[in-house]
Amino acid sequence: MVAERLASIGLAGCGERSPCAEAAASAWGRVPFVQWPISFVGLAYFLGVLALAFNHRTRPILRHALRAGAAVSVFYLVVLIGNRLLCAYCVGVHVANLAAWLLCERSPEVAHTPRVRPKSCAPAALLSLLTLASLGMIDRVVVAERTRRASRELERSVRRINEASPGTDGASDSFSGRYRCGPTDAAIQVVIFTDYQCPDCSLVHRQIESLLAERNDIAVSVKHFPFCRECNRHIPKDLHANACWAARAAEAAGLIGGTEAFWSMHRWLFARAGSFTDAEIRSHLADLSLPIEAFLETMTSERTLSSVRSDTDEALSLGLTSTPMIFVNGVELVGWRTPDAIGRAVRSLNTSKLDHAASRHSRPPDAITKFLNEWASQAAAVIPSPALERSIGPGDARVRILIFGDYQEPNCAEADAVARGLVAKRSDTRYEFRDFPLDSSCNPSVPSRAHPLACRLAATAQAVRAIDGPSAFWTVHQWLFGQQATLREETLETDLAGLGVTPAALAAANSTDVAASVVRDRDVAVTLGVTGVPLVFVNERLVNRWNYGELPLLEAIVAHAADHPP
Repeated sequence: MVAERLASIGLAGCGERSPCAEAAASAWGRVPFVQWPISFVGLAYFLGVLALAFNHRTRPILRHALRAGAAVSVFYLVVLIGNRLLCAYCVGVHVANLAAWLLCERSPEVAHTPRVRPKSCAPAALLSLLTLASLGMIDRVVVAERTRRASRELERSVRRINEASPGTDGASDSFSGRYRCGPTDAAIQVVIFTDYQCPDCSLVHRQIESLLAERNDIAVSVKHFPFCRECNRHIPKDLHANACWAARAAEAAGLIGGTEAFWSMHRWLFARAGSFTDAEIRSHLADLSLPIEAFLETMTSERTLSSVRSDTDEALSLGLTSTPMIFVNGVELVGWRTPDAIGRAVRSLNTSKLDHAASRHSRPPDAITKFLNEWASQAAAVIPSPALERSIGPGDARVRILIFGDYQEPNCAEADAVARGLVAKRSDTRYEFRDFPLDSSCNPSVPSRAHPLACRLAATAQAVRAIDGPSAFWTVHQWLFGQQATLREETLETDLAGLGVTPAALAAANSTDVAASVVRDRDVAVTLGVTGVPLVFVNERLVNRWNYGELPLLEAIVAHAADHPP
């Protein structure tokens, strides 16, 4: 988790809005005042414990250190479970810490070690402190660079807003939520897709409230994207248990009491992080002078559910990848993680030149156009040639797809199938595959053996290419991806022999030349900034998102690349 924080190395199962990300972003995931991730403290603690364990003179202190660590682990397990932040890595670390404590308690060697002098513990304490201080300094540099990057994105967004023309799709209807706060003819129209239990959304909400209090040329409206499957079919699992009911409560307030009631409920929900009991909402309804039973009936009705689901469908059509998603005059505001991003963006707008009428009729581009523009704006990367080429399609193709992947990763199998399908139906496209196994045994840039067969599969496929040729490689390549669920180390050689792989190719999989080729693929991917697989390039430009729901994004990018060669 430290590597993910400092080097953006993606952990399996730890993407945007995952329990890992939610736990790290919560109040329990940071050290008060300095705001360092708790994972820094954990790493420093474990290094100190190891130093105590390897010094026989300090082993009695080891028991006390592990007791203190076990108490902290119990506390954090209660917090994680109580807040439904079931990060597999966090839980695993705390369970391992408890196991270490139990083993120490049962060890007679630790119990009968002579009395310890305090100075004997100095090296372990110093190691922990130096580790923590070093991580803190590195984190400061990393955060500063990320802030600079976000600031540049914010500046580009402001330029696009100032230059935007009305109605990207020629539509004359207003792009707005159902309840607007601020003047109808305001020059600055802000639309936000939000989730009342999302910490980032709460941060942006506070910025918006400050702007509404100080300016009269801004109007804000809200759309919903709760991370709760009860009203959002576009997410794989529930992350915010009460987010749907919070969104429906806001909608019910608007239906019963109009715009003013909606915004009163909206602010109350954010103040409570989207959580409330039946008694609490009844009390608040009394404060708002809203009829309680009529409100509850409306909140639980199909009408509010339909409104929220309609918002989530619209968000998907616009390419939402996380909340909040913010639009200013129809232009997506990127870089909102910059401190005071909304305020900085609004204050940078040239309001004297903004068209008040246009601001109400500026609709964002659809998701395919958004992601296509993101790809087109990328600079072409310099990608060294592989030690062993594995490609299909014409050598002089106008479009070149490159995928770095892992034979045990389901998303890689899906991306590979799409790429091979495009080569099969287009005569102007070439596809190349390279290896990036999520297995630390051959890839030290990943923190664990998430896919324990990945290194061997990569080496085997490359050996087949070197010994048996391209045709045999693509047969094995496709078979490995197709058999992900049933691959077994003990039957792998027999299965491959059944596919016609020669004994020489199977033997070559253990050679140093093949191992070096796998390492070369990995090193190239690392220089390109890999944070997860599949890592996809089209004509040397990074594809930040190759799939999105059921939209044929990679196909659209390939078609555009064919029509607009570099």
